[in-house]
Amino acid sequence: MYPYNRSAEGLIYHNTKAKVYPDGTRKVTYCTEAIFKEDGWELCEALKDPPDIQSKPKDMTNDPRSDNVKRAKDKVFDIALLNRFEYFVTLTLDKEKIDRFDAKAVSKVLRKSFNNFQQRYNAKYLLIPEHHKDGAIHMHGLISGKFKLVDSGKRTKDGRPIYNLPQWKYGFSTAIEITGEQSNVAKYITKYISKDFHKIFGAFYYAGGKDLKRTPPILLYDTEYEQINAKEYTNEASGRSFKYETLGPEIQENERIEEHEQSD
Repeated sequence: MYPYNRSAEGLIYHNTKAKVYPDGTRKVTYCTEAIFKEDGWELCEALKDPPDIQSKPKDMTNDPRSDNVKRAKDKVFDIALLNRFEYFVTLTLDKEKIDRFDAKAVSKVLRKSFNNFQQRYNAKYLLIPEHHKDGAIHMHGLISGKFKLVDSGKRTKDGRPIYNLPQWKYGFSTAIEITGEQSNVAKYITKYISKDFHKIFGAFYYAGGKDLKRTPPILLYDTEYEQINAKEYTNEASGRSFKYETLGPEIQENERIEEHEQSD
């Protein structure tokens, strides 16, 4: 038996939503109730559920900020896994060229630079700004495009070259080629958005480029909720509970990227 009422609207609403990615990975959300509605359907008034039906689960901790962070992490993961990026980059700022602590000034040059990269180098990018311990701003991210990289002469411990990105005019840069499972990189890049993360430019991340994909295909179906072996989160306001799973290719930490970052 399903743990929710399979009434007439059960043909339209489902309790399971799966995001499907090109490499076969699926990120699945399970709910104790059928709240995910198929596109293209409108129920007559007699069949509509009460107004508390939601198209997607809200924050499981009843904390709006935590909910925003989770949504940002999900969006970053989607973009990283839907698009084929070539390099993991770190971009710092030279105090002689820009005030590294001024978010508005940094945001301005970042947008200007990457709009130019998009036009000149057909760039795609996903960048996450972060504060150093002293409060200065720097960026981590993923890029692709017709960039002319320069070998820095340094190598990772496994012998891979570490490049510089001379097109970045406002400070030091490093770039390493992305290898291995794309899902590893997608998971790795989301670590920069944590519960303690603060919006620096009024947004958690920057992403752009021609034909950049942002939203994966969605599958809706029904699942025996109690049989899902995953941690459960409950929304106190609605009384609904949720479970989450990532299925498909095994996702592990991208140790090479982390190793390079720690050596900088």
